[in-house]
Amino acid sequence: MLARVDGMASTGAKAQADFAARLETAIDAAGPLGWLDWTLDLRNMLVHRGRRIELGQYLPITPVLLGPDGKAAPRARRVSHLPRDPGRSDIEVFVDTPWNMVLHEEETRTLRGLMNSTSLLLEAGARHLLDLWRWRRTHPGDLRQPADQWNNGPSKQSTALTVTHPARCPSNPA
Repeated sequence: MLARVDGMASTGAKAQADFAARLETAIDAAGPLGWLDWTLDLRNMLVHRGRRIELGQYLPITPVLLGPDGKAAPRARRVSHLPRDPGRSDIEVFVDTPWNMVLHEEETRTLRGLMNSTSLLLEAGARHLLDLWRWRRTHPGDLRQPADQWNNGPSKQSTALTVTHPARCPSNPA
């Protein structure tokens, strides 16, 4: 809901709503439909739940090599598949759609796609945040922090990390 001033949405609320819309568009553009929800469900599955059944297949490796007896030596590589619906338990999936438990591509391909989608989203999100930050710097009175956010005043706690040899970076070429 946009904050209203004299019955009209405030400039700051409009800027925030614009950022939210741009971020949603960036999420949709970065990957296939539902990619971010699936990624978060996979993360939660791996971190918070017991291990799921791992399904995969063995595919023959070519060329065929012959053993000392002249017979083909069995060689195969294991291809793992990630769950289609990591937000549900194995039992829930078995009851509902047991024939469709996993994605039909190798997990490495899925994970590379997720890394690419995440990278695209981070780049777009950072651009949009920078735009919002620049707007806010030029309009400091249009978007005020709620007073209750800082009800205890500034934090005094520090980790007291001391850097004796600062890393080299463009802003610190030393």
